[in-house]
Amino acid sequence: MENFEVKTTHTTIKEYAAKDLPLYFKWELGANPWFYRVRLREGKIVSDLIKKSTEGYEFSYSTVQSAFDPSNVKIDQDEWRNEMHSFIKQMSVYSEKS
Repeated sequence: MENFEVKTTHTTIKEYAAKDLPLYFKWELGANPWFYRVRLREGKIVSDLIKKSTEGYEFSYSTVQSAFDPSNVKIDQDEWRNEMHSFIKQMSVYSEKS
């Protein structure tokens, strides 16, 4: 009989309470990291996303599942705020040019 491989995956369930929000995560992508903020908005859980690239910043929304991806690392509020500040600064530069 020949040898064979079996891959197994394990799911970890983490429970969070509304009082735990907002939560902040970062997806390391070299010079282009993504920053997530999971928060309550109008009674719903939403995930804000700041994408940083060599061209600048982009703000959008993502699925909550993307924010909780196991490859993301948890960050603190200050790191999120620093990136948000940089995004807002970029937007003010663009508005001054127009």
